[in-house]
Amino acid sequence: MGECSRGYFWVVKPWKACQAVCGEKGRQRRRVMCLDARGNRVRAARCSREARPRRKQRCQAPPCGLTSCKEARDILRLNLDGEFALLVGGVNVSIYCFGMNVSEPREYLTLPAGEEGNYAEIYSKRYANLYDFTFAYAVDGRQVAYGEAGDCYSMAQCPQGAFSINLVGTSFKVSDRTTWVGYGNKAAHWINRLD
Repeated sequence: MGECSRGYFWVVKPWKACQAVCGEKGRQRRRVMCLDARGNRVRAARCSREARPRRKQRCQAPPCGLTSCKEARDILRLNLDGEFALLVGGVNVSIYCFGMNVSEPREYLTLPAGEEGNYAEIYSKRYANLYDFTFAYAVDGRQVAYGEAGDCYSMAQCPQGAFSINLVGTSFKVSDRTTWVGYGNKAAHWINRLD
């Protein structure tokens, strides 16, 4: 609200939606009105021209695309699990939607490299795991969280567990700021990053 001389002031209404196709630049508008001290609308010439708020501004329409499996189910009226193009960080990404017939479907990243490039191992039995293993399987022993490895071997600098994260073909990467921590007696870990 812009205060004006002689008891008149400007009032603005909320901005209307951006008038552009999704992902494109456009303009948006809002109503700007001059009111008197009693709140009655009067001619714009009565309010200060210098204090008049803008009626138009440039805008960027949000990117095109569905943003969640739930939104995909509700808009497309599909309740079958499968791959959907979802908008993640402004980019359309292929995401596997699981549980499309329940109230909160879950989203999974399909890993084209498969199990050869994506695995986690623990040598011997050591960790109880509270993570989601819907599409994981254990060859031997307990389930192991993605990006986790361990062993019960007591020799320092000789880790036996291993893991691999391969995001080739997904549009994602492990953040350069991601770190792994060693736990336990004489813990050791070696991380080898490949681009």
